[in-house]
Amino acid sequence: MRVLDVGTGPGTVAALAAGRGATVVAVDAEASMLASARRAVPDARLAHAALPHLPVATGGVDAAVASTVHGHRWRSS
Repeated sequence: MRVLDVGTGPGTVAALAAGRGATVVAVDAEASMLASARRAVPDARLAHAALPHLPVATGGVDAAVASTVHGHRWRSS
């Protein structure tokens, strides 16, 4: 299973998914959070990104989570 963790924060959810055998792509807008996520899940593909611009193609993952994304707003272009 391929899982996208949007707003991964410290990588808690990404690490849980990886621990269950998922291939994980984890993204966050904050470099410090990506550094924490790298420690939590070293095998994940990490990317500096934010909604709505994500580094995956349509259909590129089987599941997506955004458990630490809250209160953020963006304008569609």
